[in-house]
Parts: sequence; C-alpha cells; structure tokens
Amino acid sequence: MKRFEGKAEILIECHGRFDVPTALRICNALEEYSPYWVEEPVIPDTMRALADVRSRVRVPIACGERLYTTQQILDAIELRCCDYLQPDSSHAGGITGMKQIAAICDAHHIPFCAHNPSGPVANAVTLALGVSTPGYCIHETLFDDVPWRKDVIDEDVRFADGLMYPSDRPGLGIELNEEAAKAHPKQDHWLRHYVGTLTNIRPPDSVKYYHG
Repeated sequence: MKRFEGKAEILIECHGRFDVPTALRICNALEEYSPYWVEEPVIPDTMRALADVRSRVRVPIACGERLYTTQQILDAIELRCCDYLQPDSSHAGGITGMKQIAAICDAHHIPFCAHNPSGPVANAVTLALGVSTPGYCIHETLFDDVPWRKDVIDEDVRFADGLMYPSDRPGLGIELNEEAAKAHPKQDHWLRHYVGTLTNIRPPDSVKYYHG
C-alpha cells in the first residue's frame, strides 16, 4: 500500500458528469497540477468513450466503482480505459468477487484501489482486502458519519500518519449491535445525482468519526 509522506496528492472526482470533449478540456487543464488521478471523467457505462479520453490525455484515469463483474473489469482493462481500478465490495461480489478482480488487476499490472464511501461494515471488508491483497494501492474512507455510528458497531480501527490500522480481532473485527440498529431504520431518499446536490453528500448531523 502506498504511503504518502510530507505531502498530499490531488485526486479529482468527476463522477461521470462530462461528455468526451468536456472531459478532454478538463483533463488537459488539470495536467499542470499533476493529479494522482482523474476519476470517471465520463460515464463508465460508455467504456469506449472512457478509453478514448484516456488515450488523448496525459493524466492518470481511474474508474471502477460502477463495474460489477469480473467480465466488466476485464473489458475495462482490455479496452485500456483506466490506469487505476476502483471496484466496490458492496457492488462487486464482496470479498470473493473483489479477490477475483484484484487477481485480474495484478495480472495486468493495474493498481487496485477499492471504492469505499460507505459505512463501518464496508470499511471493515475493504480494510481486510487491503491488508491481504497484492497491488492494493489506496484505501478510501470517509472521516465523518452519523453521530450514532458508534452505537451500532464496535469498530476498532486507528488512523495515524496517513494510514488506517485495522483491528486484530478475528474475522472482520466488528460486531453489530442489532438492538441499537433498530432505533435507526432505513430511510428512503433520492440519490443526489437526480436532485442536483452532488456536493451535498453527507448527513446534515454528521460528525468527525476517525481520530489520529
């Protein structure tokens, strides 16, 4: 896993918002800042369009959070769509599916960077993948969450000096408090992509969760 010392890398999230000419202009304008990657400059279900963008820019391209199968991952690699692959354990078959994808990435020398903007269970799964997978590059996580997160899960991880240290407990290292979870039932809501609030992605009462 890559460790950053004394500096912060720039990672640009586009979330598939742009068409090809707009993506080209943005990626070319970003080149002078040497970003670590530009993520999903175009919608990733148009894999040939993504490959076209990558072939015409000089910044690294990342994608994968909306790819769900090993076949889709292999198509992305064979079309040379990206420099970094970001499958999500919640989408792409859990630990088993992610291990299969990681093996494909390793065979093609593509860094494996699991997408992980979710809760403590997904974070525990992703950490388990990170510490056991060759070629794992960057661990994505969110530093704030709902204030009752600690009530429903006994997550035991530590963040320090740019690294996240998982628990050494058996399995995923977490236990779910089902009684506490019942106090916070699922709430349906529109995805932010459809209501124009793409930058408003966290709960209004969210608090900082991880501490160094």
